[in-house]
Amino acid sequence: MAHPRLDCTAVLSRLDPHGGRAAGRLFPGGHDQRVLPRLGHAQLALGIIFAFGAGWSFARPYDAFWALASILGLLLIFQGTFYIITSVSTREVSSTWWLGLVVGILEILLGFWASQQYRPVQGALLLIWIGFFALFRGISEIVIAFELRHAQHR
Repeated sequence: MAHPRLDCTAVLSRLDPHGGRAAGRLFPGGHDQRVLPRLGHAQLALGIIFAFGAGWSFARPYDAFWALASILGLLLIFQGTFYIITSVSTREVSSTWWLGLVVGILEILLGFWASQQYRPVQGALLLIWIGFFALFRGISEIVIAFELRHAQHR
């Protein structure tokens, strides 16, 4: 039976511009290319949706900012849940799984707090969230780098 993280890696590697090469090195054996068929149509549809969203946000930046601020809490809750699921599922292979768990819990708490606030607070939080996202992403990348280095020496 495949490891749950490997299944997530297979799904995300189809959307990863690098083809999930780093995830394949992190988990020996990588992922099976037959898990998912080519997602060409889905990528095309997402590209069209994102191009429309980019055009709308350039045409009406004020409305785009407040639309992003309004859904920020939901996005944080989804991302925190994803971090928790992946960190718990890699508990057997990663000695630093708890770091992803802590980041996931913090993002869920921040998401619920952001959902309860008024628009000016949500706008400020959107700007602060960019910094938090960069920090959490940096921590995740550092953890993956150490895991790759540790897997290389095994």
